[in-house]
Amino acid sequence: MERSALKIYSALLGNGEIQMSENRDLYMEYRRQEVRDDLDMMREELGFAIVDSGRCLYLVPAMDNTVLNYTAAEMREEISSQSRMVDLYLQNYIIMVILCRFYGGKNTNPVQAEFLLLRDIAAEIDRRLQPFEDDEKLDQQDPVDGREIDRAEEEDGINYRRIADIWFSKQAKDEGKRKTKIGTVQTACRFLERQRLVKLVDNASEIRPTARLTDLMLYYYLSEERVEAIHGIFRSLE
Repeated sequence: MERSALKIYSALLGNGEIQMSENRDLYMEYRRQEVRDDLDMMREELGFAIVDSGRCLYLVPAMDNTVLNYTAAEMREEISSQSRMVDLYLQNYIIMVILCRFYGGKNTNPVQAEFLLLRDIAAEIDRRLQPFEDDEKLDQQDPVDGREIDRAEEEDGINYRRIADIWFSKQAKDEGKRKTKIGTVQTACRFLERQRLVKLVDNASEIRPTARLTDLMLYYYLSEERVEAIHGIFRSLE
């Protein structure tokens, strides 16, 4: 096995990325076919992908990689020591909304926002979850719409009703408090910030994507199949 392959994997494991501007020699070693072949064998055995943006290499764990990925328990601890699984589901949903707002375009350049205000993210979640806020009343008034929600929840594997219950139980004001809507959005943003994916600016009222997030979205996550799946989930909420 090429020694450079082990060096690249070790560097990626330690820092998550190799920037050409900071480690050009190691970055250029990745361009050698023999090195990539060895890394491909490691990828299959260890469960990861390497994303090359043209200026930086990134390590991305496979979905079933239990060593490099966060576990549900670890993510719940990131939220709060008292958080429940439904709180984790809400945080994941908020992150999905954020990514869709940043990269929801359908043309050759899906980037559609340079920054997002936290209050606008909260308003967007309000709008998307409103149909699920009172499902019993909805079922009584319009059984057809109620069945559509059942179908969306089954197909997407997301309990929108429960997420909506938790979201709308939070206050809209006192923005500095965690149990408000803005505070809940801020918790998701701080998690993304710890992963070096966004930056909270302007007294934590606004987020901006990092180059790392944009690279990963454009060069890995936004495949045609993933984009269609994301749009499919959000069509369920229109």
